[in-house]
Amino acid sequence: MLVSTAVLNALNPATAMAKAVQPLISVGGQSYTDNDLEPVVMVPTFPRPVYEAVRDMSPDLLLPGLDRIVENTVMLLEPNVRFIEALMAGLNHEFGRELLWRGFPASLRGTYFRQFWEPLPKPDGTVPKDIPPIIDWPAANHLGDTAGTGGKPLVLLIRGELLRRYPNAIIRATKAVIPVGQTKPAMGTEELAPLFYASMKPDLSFFGFQLTKDEALGVGTTASPGWFFVIQEHPTEPRFGVAAGSTTAVTPGATSSDTAVQFLRRPVRIAIHARDLLKEAAQ
Repeated sequence: MLVSTAVLNALNPATAMAKAVQPLISVGGQSYTDNDLEPVVMVPTFPRPVYEAVRDMSPDLLLPGLDRIVENTVMLLEPNVRFIEALMAGLNHEFGRELLWRGFPASLRGTYFRQFWEPLPKPDGTVPKDIPPIIDWPAANHLGDTAGTGGKPLVLLIRGELLRRYPNAIIRATKAVIPVGQTKPAMGTEELAPLFYASMKPDLSFFGFQLTKDEALGVGTTASPGWFFVIQEHPTEPRFGVAAGSTTAVTPGATSSDTAVQFLRRPVRIAIHARDLLKEAAQ
């Protein structure tokens, strides 16, 4: 071998750096011998929910048939998780390409966006992610098998003035119970808070729950009673007034508090069983 070739090979950074770094690294107590050193890359993450970009670009992509949903409607939907996974995979890949094109030390294996929906914190304070890092997606999974925490969530859609008038309304899913000797489900005590939230102007709101359609519907038995979806006024926001159309006279009390008690309105709660929201599926 020519001396010049030997010198050039010895000065090659891929060889020289590997020989210099390998003695300093151990993996599992063993010396590191892999020569495939990679450049340092950065994977910045962005918490903005991707659904906002889809909504702003084309509302019909987010909710096909939007024009057929009438005012003051409550209904249940199933998200297209295959669409969500394909969109998130494509977005992350193309964003990595864009960063590399602009000279940023990025990786095409990085996951820059993990939120499709607007996440709502869990009771323990953790914030769920819609997709795991793409590099960790199981190779055996099909498109639509990886997003979320398992199964297709149900999405409660509310269209109308309700949440504009009561923006702090509490939205929950409550498991039903079948009282002894009855067949009609009643409200139980087990509750689920929404996993995520989305909105579309002027009057559409979406709340996602980690429930499957079959779980929500139930079969009308003690073991499978189904679930109610509950909308209620916040208990810390008292209202005062008289019922619409009331003809009962209100007599002023001895004090202002006595008078206020007569005008105090109790919080309102409405509970709708999934079988009433999905009547065709329940039949």
